[in-house]
Order: sequence, then C-alpha cells, then structure tokens
Amino acid sequence: MADSTALVEGHRCRERGDGRAAAIWYQRAVGFAPGNVEAWVALGDVAADSGRNRLAALHYRRAVRLEPASSLWRRLQAAAWCRAGDAVAAAALLQGLLGERPDDIEALRLLADAWRQMGRNTEALGCYRELLGLDPDPGRDAGAVPLAFAELAIGEGDPLAAIEALEPLLARRCLPATAWLTLARAWAAVGDTIKTRDAVTRYHRDGGDPAAAAAAGDAIAAVLAKADSGLAPAYVRALFDRYADRFDHDLVGTLHYQVPALLVGALTTRLDGRRDLRVLDLGCGTGLAGAAVRPLARVLSGIDLSPRMIDKARQRAIYDALAVGDLQEGLAGAAIWDLILAADVLVYLGDLTPVFAGVARALAPGGLFAGTVERLDAAAGWQLGESRRFAHSVAHLRQAAAAAGLDLADPAPIVPRHDRGQPVSGWLFVAAAR
Repeated sequence: MADSTALVEGHRCRERGDGRAAAIWYQRAVGFAPGNVEAWVALGDVAADSGRNRLAALHYRRAVRLEPASSLWRRLQAAAWCRAGDAVAAAALLQGLLGERPDDIEALRLLADAWRQMGRNTEALGCYRELLGLDPDPGRDAGAVPLAFAELAIGEGDPLAAIEALEPLLARRCLPATAWLTLARAWAAVGDTIKTRDAVTRYHRDGGDPAAAAAAGDAIAAVLAKADSGLAPAYVRALFDRYADRFDHDLVGTLHYQVPALLVGALTTRLDGRRDLRVLDLGCGTGLAGAAVRPLARVLSGIDLSPRMIDKARQRAIYDALAVGDLQEGLAGAAIWDLILAADVLVYLGDLTPVFAGVARALAPGGLFAGTVERLDAAAGWQLGESRRFAHSVAHLRQAAAAAGLDLADPAPIVPRHDRGQPVSGWLFVAAAR
C-alpha cells in the first residue's frame, strides 16, 4: 500500500500547487511499484504542468508500455511530444492510434495540430475537414477546430473554404466574437468589400476587443485596398472547382445562360463566313462557349483558373489546347489570335483596362475581342454586387478599349443569365484590333 499512500500525498501536493513536492511523492510511488500506471501518468501530468513536456512524454510512454491498449495514454504522450516541438513523434503515435480507431476525435485533433506544426498544411486541412464532419458541435473549446481550419485555409489560399466553415456557425452564434475577424479576413481575401466590412461591424457589435481589431485591421485594409481590381484568383478557382460537376446543368438549365449563342450571333455578321479562325477562349470553364464557336475555328485554345473545369472542357474533345491559368497568362505570347472570347468571365474583375491591353497585344491585325459583362448604369466604371460579381458601365468599356487601341462597336444590351428567377441585365461588346 506504500505506493497508494505516496500517490495520495502526491495528489494533495499537486492540488496545493506544489508540483515539486508532488513529483517527489510520485517518484516514491513508482519506486515502490514500477508497474503502477497511475503513478507514471501522474508524473507525466506534473511534468507537463511545469512545461517539461519532453519529460512528460517519457513518463507517459512508460504508462503506454504498461497498458498499450489505452488510447488515453497514447494521446497524452502525443500531446506532450507536440508541446515539446517533436511533431514527428506525435504524428507517428497518432497515425497508429487512428489506424485502430478512425473515429477517435481527440487523436484526429492532435494529428491536425501535429501536421500543422510540421508545415504539412494539406494533411492538416484534411484532418480539420474530417473533424468538422465527425464533431459538428463547435461549442467545445470555443470552436477551436473551425477557427483553426479557417485560419489555415485562408493561409493556403482557399478563403472560400473558410467562409463556408464559419458563416453557418456564426449565424447560430456557436463561435466567439474573434471568429468575425477571421471571417473578415476571408472575405477580404475574396475581395468582397461589403461583406468584409459587415464582418468587422459584427465583431464590434458582439463585444470584440478593439485592440485585436486594430491588429487585424492592417491585413484586412491591405487586401481591401486591392479589392476593386477583382475577386481573388484563389476564390474564383475554389468556387469553380466546387461547381464543376454541376456547372453545365445549373448554368443552362437553372440560370438560362445564353451567352455563347449571343456571342456567335453577334460575330456571324462580322466574320463574313470565315471558318478558319485562331480562337482563344478566356475563362473557358467547361467549354460551353468553345462548343458554340468551334465551327468558326481552325484552332481553338482555352484557359481557366479551375483545374476541374479544364478537366470537364477536355472531356468535350473540342479544344486543340487547354491550360490552367489566369487571363493574363492566356494573353501572353505572340499576337496570333483572330478571335478572343470572354464569355461571362469579366464579371470576376473590376478594372478591365489591363485585360483590354493584354487582348490588344495578343490579337492579330483585324482580330476581334468579343465578350459580355453585367450592366452598370451608374456613373462608376464598375461595381461589386451582392452576388460577388462585378457590373461594368459602357463608359468603362469604351475607356478600356480606347486605352488599348481597340475599336469598340456600340455594346448591345442582353440578358446573359437569370439570378434567383430574375433576368440579369448585361452588355455584349465586340472590339477590333487596328
């Protein structure tokens, strides 16, 4: 019974905050009974209390050796290795544990932290996604998992994933006020000024610390300063990667998308029967516009930010070349194109002046640039709407074309698509290289 007495005395000392005395008693307990698992765990706990995490891990390891079937002792050991900075050792332990019990939420949380500590953010994000599915109640630990996931997703260039994780929980008031700042950063990365400011306002309304808001303010303001130039490429890429599988069905069947047919109709009157065009399809998506223009093309190339959209376009077998990249990457190189299309893609950009300039460099003499935008009747050149799509004025189209040295015909009013059952007003334009 000597080991039991020593354990009791150790617990009393620890309760009084005397960790040094507690450790002495626990050492006596294992001296009396080296196989006493509780004593080894208690030694690990008191070492962890004082920040000696490597020592704590070694004590927990003794408990694991005595009771190898205990998942709790292995989790304690892994957590200590993480705190000690040895995430590799922690990950090895946790992967073994999860191999036996894939639904061990605590082990998965620890493994996510270990991957993050090792800089293996893709693996960490995978763990956090699984956790969000396994443990839908974020109340524990004040929403640590969704917040950690959101912060990491923003850092890895996927702010949309952060928004999708945080918004429903914030709406149910499941997360602390600080989550509004994280959401503000995500919306800023997307380039949505309105929602960024709304999130900061909610942070203050929910009693957020002004000092924390000020600290985050520089990062948010820096992105907002560039927000009017267009939505972040990472956002657009993530959005359409998620949307790729149902894109054609939703766009044509639900949103009554008719831009490809409208563009071909406008071009037919100007091409005088030509069917030997070298065509570049900017933001080609799944290839809806490419399919419409293919009969006019001798060579058809497409480029899109979304790899999954490119995969869908490739399945159509209508393009001679496809690439993943942004618009400016598609416009780089020699001026070889007879026709450049921008079918419903400029809605993700604010200032179109750089695009028109790039098009002018890429068009062969006499080549055409045909595209669509959503209609803005206000005096401003462009404006971001609630749908997170930009609308543009005719004046801005004319200014951008003139600056690039392109001759712009009068834009025609169109209805490119519907939104929430209502027609969207737009402009169809055709500009010619001199």
